Amino acid sequence: GGSTPQKGKVSGKVSQDKNAFQCVLCPVKGGAMKPVASCPPVPTAAKGNGATQRSYAHLFCSQWIPETFIRGEDTGLMEPIQNVGAVSKDRFKLVCSICKQRHGACIQCCHGMC
Repeated sequence: GGSTPQKGKVSGKVSQDKNAFQCVLCPVKGGAMKPVASCPPVPTAAKGNGATQRSYAHLFCSQWIPETFIRGEDTGLMEPIQNVGAVSKDRFKLVCSICKQRHGACIQCCHGMC
C-alpha cells in the first residue's frame, strides 16, 4: 500500500484529464482510485522503453462487484483491491444498473429483469 492517486476529477462523466487513471472495472477515469493486486500492468504510451503503469479501480466499483474485495488486514488503507481477475466475463456484456452503459464490469440487480 501507499498513497492513493488522485488524478482527474469525476462528476459522473469521464475525466477530460488525459493523465487520469482508467478504472479496470468501468469507463470512468479519475476519482477515488485504489491499486489492484495481481492485475497485469498496463503498458504506458512511452515509446520503446517497456514502461508499464499499475492497474487501478474505483473503490466504489470494487465494492459493488461481488467477485472483488479488500482483505481484512488491508481495510485501514482500503487497498489493494483483490480478485479482479475473477470478475465474470459475462459482466462486461451487460448494461450497468448504475451508469446505464454497456462498458466495464456491469452491476445488475439480483432480482432478474428488475
